Amino acid sequence: MEDILTSLGLALLFVVLGVPLMLGKVKCNGFYGARFPATMADDRVWDVVNRKTGFVFVAGGAVAGIVDLLAVTGIVARDVGLYVVGALLVYILIATVWLWRYSERVAQDSGVTARDMEVGATI
Repeated sequence: MEDILTSLGLALLFVVLGVPLMLGKVKCNGFYGARFPATMADDRVWDVVNRKTGFVFVAGGAVAGIVDLLAVTGIVARDVGLYVVGALLVYILIATVWLWRYSERVAQDSGVTARDMEVGATI
């Protein structure tokens, strides 16, 4: 049961961290959000990519939370908590690579140069 509660807490954390990003409430900073060279170089790229990042976080957290709640009610096996945590880790790894590539595309479309990204990464 504690595996499910841990997994449910992690799912809730994903949703709580994702909502401000999705709503565009987080400005460019070095601590919270998708901090790739392209996002740190330009505020427009930061906003577009972090809104998408927030959506990815909320979607992943919501799916994990639903599976955990199904486990609590007994609809799925109770040991699903460990699998959900593992799936969230894999999900974040895949999402990070995808968001990094997406940030590069958004930066290119916005006219951000490689030099801008180099300077932005040192801020």
